[in-house]
Amino acid sequence: MKTLQGTEKQIKWAESIRNKAVEIYNEIYAKSEKKENVNMIFNAYVFNQDKASWWIDHRDDVACDVHSMMCFLDWCWKNDR
Repeated sequence: MKTLQGTEKQIKWAESIRNKAVEIYNEIYAKSEKKENVNMIFNAYVFNQDKASWWIDHRDDVACDVHSMMCFLDWCWKNDR
């Protein structure tokens, strides 16, 4: 993951939000049959975010967005869509 940029307080807060997204990723990755695709999508969406303010601004959406996106994509891969 990229090093977060912002004030010390922002970084600490953003890291806690990002850690929740990583927990969701770990759960989906463990269940997925297409692990390389899960990595690709997650890296593009989560690991490239380096501004603490982005995490804070999206704190209410990130966990739901990541979970929904990963579940949908995993369903598509399992059903060859």
